Amino acid sequence: YFQTTTGNPLLKPEYTHYFAVNHSWKYMLFTSLNYRYSQGEYTDVQTTDLVSLRRLTRPENIGKSHAIGASIYARIPIQQWWIMSYSINGSIGKTIFDYGNQLIVKQTYSSHFYTSQLFSFLKNYSIELSAWGMPPSANVFGSNKGLFSVNAAVKADFFQRTFTVKLSVNDIFNNGKWITDMIYPDGAISRGEWR
Repeated sequence: YFQTTTGNPLLKPEYTHYFAVNHSWKYMLFTSLNYRYSQGEYTDVQTTDLVSLRRLTRPENIGKSHAIGASIYARIPIQQWWIMSYSINGSIGKTIFDYGNQLIVKQTYSSHFYTSQLFSFLKNYSIELSAWGMPPSANVFGSNKGLFSVNAAVKADFFQRTFTVKLSVNDIFNNGKWITDMIYPDGAISRGEWR
């Protein structure tokens, strides 16, 4: 197949209703619970012209979706020189849309987490160790494999913190590869990989 990507002059706006309840405790713990309802939701859709053997990708309004999400963020000062941060969020939902002559109902879910340990020393220097990841998730047309990344950084502030030098190394263990497997209702399959 030949792959072609185009725009869509007939694309309509997507309208989203979003409700959230947020709470904070002593400026250290922050929680949120939310609900989202979208109409006219759009995403990239692939179709195949069997005559020309051309695979066309373009944004389409596909339908509507519901999702419930939650998040927790904590910033905990253990000592004056050590601050821990943790964050986790996730959502689960359902998308209903038309694809050709089919009515498709898909369950979707995703989550992310992040943690960092910040160590300060000699007033103007700090070391940060962090990790973030995404467990496997499901989207409208397929799934994403999980990924995990560990990072480290050293920072130095000079001239009353008006000049900063930072050296960082990301994805130390080379695990941060994003892989998506897409299966479309017409039977087409595609895989994408990003680093």
